[in-house]
Amino acid sequence: VAVQEATTNVHRKIHNQLTNTLLETVRQRLLLEGVNDVRFDALVKNYNGSDDLLIEVKSSIELPHLRMAIGQLLHYWFQLHPDKEQHLAILVPQQPSTSAIQFLDWMKIGVLWFEGNKLKTCTSWLDCIAEMG
Repeated sequence: VAVQEATTNVHRKIHNQLTNTLLETVRQRLLLEGVNDVRFDALVKNYNGSDDLLIEVKSSIELPHLRMAIGQLLHYWFQLHPDKEQHLAILVPQQPSTSAIQFLDWMKIGVLWFEGNKLKTCTSWLDCIAEMG
């Protein structure tokens, strides 16, 4: 139980650090957090000049965490913008494996991570808010 609680606290701390760094990085854009039944981590308004970007923050690049993020993103997008083309991304602590990136790309979900204070991506359509890494 103690190990599980410690792990949860570590993951919560990483999640909060990533969310706070994201807020600092994209503060020139309107960044929102979800409330009530739609508790998404971040929504960047007009990230590319016209569309909103929904971002789910995960504290790990392990596949179960990425799968959970995919489900959350799809559900939140459906609740917010069911009639619009999805613009979804996952923010993780470091660049995921090539196979995970390929899977997310296939799902049309972008990938973001930080190197120092620089927001990085390997997703070409996110180069308007992040540096290709």
